[in-house]
Amino acid sequence: MHIKGGNIISAETAEYTVLRVLGEGVEIRQYPKQTLISTDAKDQNTAFSILANYIFGGNAEGIRISMTTPVTTVLNDNGLQMSFVLPSGYYADNVPNPRDERITIRELEPRKIATIRFSGHLNRGKYMQKKHELVEILERESIVVKGNAFLMQYDPPWVLPMLRHNEVAIEVD
Repeated sequence: MHIKGGNIISAETAEYTVLRVLGEGVEIRQYPKQTLISTDAKDQNTAFSILANYIFGGNAEGIRISMTTPVTTVLNDNGLQMSFVLPSGYYADNVPNPRDERITIRELEPRKIATIRFSGHLNRGKYMQKKHELVEILERESIVVKGNAFLMQYDPPWVLPMLRHNEVAIEVD
């Protein structure tokens, strides 16, 4: 089954195939090769502004690129790294060059991701709770974790918290 995640805004959503549903809001998905733009920042607003400027034409070629979902965020001790998945058809060799040196372009090879879905207000505590739940479920199912957890957000900030589609995700074997 091929899925395009549902969201309230009209944006292309990264395509994936559901391989397994574990219950408790957990899915194992296969993602194809993806091209991302990423930046490191102290907070989400700063990171989002840097990346949004790029897709709204603030790149070397002045090309506007459609917004996609989800927006992915890796939390770390120094702040975070935020990434936008570029629309299908963009690859490292045909994406406009950034004008902002804080933006990097990278390609992710096909990978398997475990996700746990939740809604509501998002904060570090909620993220850590959902990360812990996801890791516990994966351990119980004998699924090997390959990487660090990250956040996937599908909705703009003006969407009511109870309607927001958020996920904590982690790469698995």
